[in-house]
Amino acid sequence: MQNKFIRLTSIAIFQWFMPTILGLLIIPVFINHTDRLNQLQAFLNHHQVLFISVHVLFGLTLYCFWDRIIRAFNARQTIPLSPTSTQIALSARLYLLAAIMFFELLVYWGK
Repeated sequence: MQNKFIRLTSIAIFQWFMPTILGLLIIPVFINHTDRLNQLQAFLNHHQVLFISVHVLFGLTLYCFWDRIIRAFNARQTIPLSPTSTQIALSARLYLLAAIMFFELLVYWGK
């Protein structure tokens, strides 16, 4: 019992401290390189149509080939999924597409 508590505590501490430490290490780098970040922002603004079209193509490809991806994943598993689980995974296609579209809209709405 105590071993399980120590394991869970160490995982929780690691999940909290590592992003904090990485953030404290990375933020000064971003502050010192604002000119490079401005160049990156200008590049991304210049090629925004290309990025949007690539994201749309990625979403359409994922939507069209979702059945094949799930079936290929199921075939590679040593213990195949049950038919119910496979049907749930196949029906998750629209939810995945909606999530991708929602996050894309959040990104472009925030600009």
